[in-house]
Amino acid sequence: MIPVSSNGKTEVIVFPSIKKACVDASERFLALFRQAIQVKGIFTAALSGGRTPKLLYETLAKISYKDKLDWDKVHLFQSDERCVPMDHSESNARMIREILVSRIKLPEANAHWMINNNSDWKRSAKDYERTVRKVLNAPKGIPIFDLILLGLGEDGHTASLFEGSRALYEKKRLVVPNFVPQLNSWRITYTLPLINRAKNIIFLVGGKEKKEVFSKLFDLRSQIPAKNVSPVKGNLKFLIDESVIK
Repeated sequence: MIPVSSNGKTEVIVFPSIKKACVDASERFLALFRQAIQVKGIFTAALSGGRTPKLLYETLAKISYKDKLDWDKVHLFQSDERCVPMDHSESNARMIREILVSRIKLPEANAHWMINNNSDWKRSAKDYERTVRKVLNAPKGIPIFDLILLGLGEDGHTASLFEGSRALYEKKRLVVPNFVPQLNSWRITYTLPLINRAKNIIFLVGGKEKKEVFSKLFDLRSQIPAKNVSPVKGNLKFLIDESVIK
């Protein structure tokens, strides 16, 4: 079975193309922003790296969307990051800055990057956890994001929670450094306790190469990391293009 939230608010929505899915995701981003502003005055969203989310950020940066949001009230975070300098070609932060942040009126202080050219990954993770708690006003307990955007790797990972890696089993920490043996590299990632407390989680999944792994979300025999995403009270949406299921 596909992962479900405890209150059953899980939905898979199929689009004719990933571009259409990204337009829908942009509309949802805008709607969630408006809801959050009415309730508490700010909107908090954690973004992911990858090719498919990049299309979403390009859509959000267009005039048709960027001028509909009061970016002063938006705080953007990262759900995971490669342990490389921010100007590195593989940095998620670099991609998000170039594609989205540089094209909108987001205050510099409202963009929260996981790595600030600091090679001490443990310190970076602890600092980022403190930042999340401070901005989301949760000195104790687990902070609640308005939105966490996730992708789905062909191997079943999401954020930087890879099969067999220690972060996948973390119960207390919210943000941790995570060595990924398959890639022989370090990442920094949100853990499941933080992800699953979000009010809204959106997976963007596109491309026929994701067909096999997406089907594993429905397979009771499968134990891929992404199946562990199960919001405590929030909504879980899978926005996919039709090539993923055809």
